[in-house]
Amino acid sequence: MKKESKIDNYCSSCMGVRNHKTLHEKIEYGSEDYHCRWIYSMVECLGCENISYRSVFEDLESMHDDHENRQEDYITVHTYPIALQNHRSLKRIWELPDQVKLVYDESLRAFANGCYLLTGVAFRAVIEAVCMDKGIKARNLEVKINKLLSNKFITESEATRLHAIRFLGNDAVHEMLKPKKEVLYLLLDIIEHLLNNLYLIDIEISANRNLKGIITDFYQFNKLLNSKLRLFSSEDEFTISTLLGRDSRRIKDNIDFLRDELIEKINKVEIEYIEIGRTEGVKGTKNFKQYFNKKVNKPISAH
Repeated sequence: MKKESKIDNYCSSCMGVRNHKTLHEKIEYGSEDYHCRWIYSMVECLGCENISYRSVFEDLESMHDDHENRQEDYITVHTYPIALQNHRSLKRIWELPDQVKLVYDESLRAFANGCYLLTGVAFRAVIEAVCMDKGIKARNLEVKINKLLSNKFITESEATRLHAIRFLGNDAVHEMLKPKKEVLYLLLDIIEHLLNNLYLIDIEISANRNLKGIITDFYQFNKLLNSKLRLFSSEDEFTISTLLGRDSRRIKDNIDFLRDELIEKINKVEIEYIEIGRTEGVKGTKNFKQYFNKKVNKPISAH
């Protein structure tokens, strides 16, 4: 049945209760012995046009008067797909390691479905998954968290917060203590802060051309070389510092390592767009300048 009535309903896209219009609705009634009804409807948000399925159960037998002597029904409302209310998932979640993403996803589903005991266990499991991904091995999670700290994956403040999640998860598993919803929201903030710091923020920075961080791996170094080399001709010779210009500050602490790996890859013919040039000693020191040349008519590769 088509019905154009308007109702208040939670919108997972707008992350709040919004006006919805009913696209289709079907009502089923209870028996003569028990007065109740089920209302099934497809609804559309009047703000973002997100479409949801809504199920309402009204227990007419439990009708009572409110504090203003108005009659109220006992009503249970479910909206599908089920969403964790007032929560927006992490950006670029697909960038998380597979095992970490799996446990994080399942923790959100448990939370959204009101399985608070399982959610506490799942949040603890997210930390375990992170430790596995980072190669942290120990007899228990307490030691693993401390190793995350000693290996500088997390700060002391973050370690303290992760231990709080460990305690709550242990209580959920061993004592069957159901955590409160507001506590779980706080722990979710801690979990997502951890995942952002360890996996996602650096990816966001790399994708944003206006933010330039320190380069420590050869892949990013090679991409930077390629972008700079396009401005040079095959007749120019240059050092890494002169080629990179202002961006040389991004590799300042790793320049020797990255330059040596570049030379090694050139000698192995793994990189063909650049060739090794002359060396020049630095007066009064044992240091030297290594020059390079852009190869003639060689396409620049980003690999």
